[in-house]
Amino acid sequence: MLKNADQAMYVPKNGGRNRFSYFTNEMQEKAQARLKLPSDLRRALDKKQFCCSINPS
Repeated sequence: MLKNADQAMYVPKNGGRNRFSYFTNEMQEKAQARLKLPSDLRRALDKKQFCCSINPS
């Protein structure tokens, strides 16, 4: 519950003064997506799923 409250606390902090926010599942989903991206990118690098290409102009 404290983790959820901590997430809800940052929404009004980023929006300015004298605001409040309630925790929503959307906040949790966005936080999970932010954490998942770097992990997915590292995994793709390890599996050599990226290729380098040059586009001459």
